[in-house]
Amino acid sequence: MCIRDSSIRAQLDELFGKDRNLPLKERNKRQEHYSDHDVCKYFLVSVCPHDLFPNTKCDLGPCSRRHDEHFKRQFEDDEERLEFEKKYVNETISLIESMLANIDTKIRREQAKVEAPLTQAEKPKEVMDKISAIDFEIQKLLDEVLRLGEEGKVEESETLNNEVEKLKKKKEELMLIGDNPLNPNVKQMKVCDVCGAKQAINDTEKRVQIHLEGKLHTGFALLRKEYEKLKERKERVRVMLLSKKDKDDRTKEKIRGDRGDRGDRIDRNDRGDRGDRADRGDRGDRGDRGDRGDRD
Repeated sequence: MCIRDSSIRAQLDELFGKDRNLPLKERNKRQEHYSDHDVCKYFLVSVCPHDLFPNTKCDLGPCSRRHDEHFKRQFEDDEERLEFEKKYVNETISLIESMLANIDTKIRREQAKVEAPLTQAEKPKEVMDKISAIDFEIQKLLDEVLRLGEEGKVEESETLNNEVEKLKKKKEELMLIGDNPLNPNVKQMKVCDVCGAKQAINDTEKRVQIHLEGKLHTGFALLRKEYEKLKERKERVRVMLLSKKDKDDRTKEKIRGDRGDRGDRIDRNDRGDRGDRADRGDRGDRGDRGDRGDRD
């Protein structure tokens, strides 16, 4: 019962956050945000590689940060997220690029092994046994040729030499059979260009399907797909940020222009007021002089 309760609690935490049961006032006081350090940023913009390869050679271990759906919704609903999005997308691309570079290096290395000439141990045993028998026979004939030569039996020696040459040609043919990649006795391999796993070319359909559904293959297939999507997203974010900057610049320019217009209007009004006052002063002075003249 306790395990079930813990599982339900974890699901609720993921959907609604750990503070879902706190009073509203308390929740507002300590509002969690997707930019918090303990939130997984890979999860926000793509997939977290820590989740893809459990119990495989590429297992990164459990992620130490939170994968909560409500943070993802909070991130996607935030209209001011562009700078955060740029940062998180770049970080995720960097990690995936590193992982893909490592697996691609492995693929090239394994491909080189598959295409390399077969070693003695990899050649068919049946062929190698025949070659060994021919070597033994050649050495035996060469010893006999040497003996006949010492005894002066030239014709017999030449006859055996011809037999040696025939055996050498037969040995060369067997060596070619052993090296031939189409030889049915040699197990032919290929390297998966997605995850680097080696497979037999003539594997059964069932084994091929098991490989395609395996954690390594599905994990790297998803990473390659997400990598392409993230590169497109990075470009979209770049364009949106440039558009936003251009819009902000035009807004600032308009504000500066409006302030300048208001300043001009104020200056014109000030000059008008001063002109009005000066006119009134002139008329007042002329009136005063006229009054004095009448009294005289």
